[in-house]
Amino acid sequence: MKENTEAADEGRIVVHEGSKILIASSEEDMKVLSSPQRQRIFKILQSEGVPMHGKEIGDRLGIKAASTHFHLKKLERIGAVKQSHTQVINGITARYYEVSVDSVILGEDFLEATDDSLTKQKMLLIHNTFNANRDAFIRSLHQTMQQKQTGDLGEKRLHLLLDFKLYLSAEDAELLQKDIEELFSKYESPASGKKPHAVWLSINKDENS
Repeated sequence: MKENTEAADEGRIVVHEGSKILIASSEEDMKVLSSPQRQRIFKILQSEGVPMHGKEIGDRLGIKAASTHFHLKKLERIGAVKQSHTQVINGITARYYEVSVDSVILGEDFLEATDDSLTKQKMLLIHNTFNANRDAFIRSLHQTMQQKQTGDLGEKRLHLLLDFKLYLSAEDAELLQKDIEELFSKYESPASGKKPHAVWLSINKDENS
């Protein structure tokens, strides 16, 4: 609990339009968030929206409760999750955790020159985040294809994968980023009848141009 308070005091947790946002910038932040398991734990707690204990999360991930608690403590230390309450289950005290922020973003200094160690952690974070989102997209798409093959259509799922070029000036790029942020902001708040959808958007200058 103490770490969460310190994080807020340091300005690492900000409130924007009612949402609490953790700004990740330190080497410790990068190390913690670059773990695929910790990314999945945070997303599970975020999507469920209710406190969960280590064994529940571990069963979802296929890992032992002890490993889950190890990752939860790391996330708690940087202020991404917090302990909600404890409950005795079959004579064992279970610690329940929930997200303490609505989202995590990278600090504005992310692209600034840093020492080799921090640069390595930054690249690892991007690499693992990209792979985690790619794998989640493939799993969801594969599940939908299997459901269609068995005739179990269920609810319609959105799978959108785009691959094309944009031609932008420096001014165009700034306007595009602003337009994207404004568009997505319309759909960022939970509401009845709406389910969370993962978005991973990548735009960069064509290295062959």
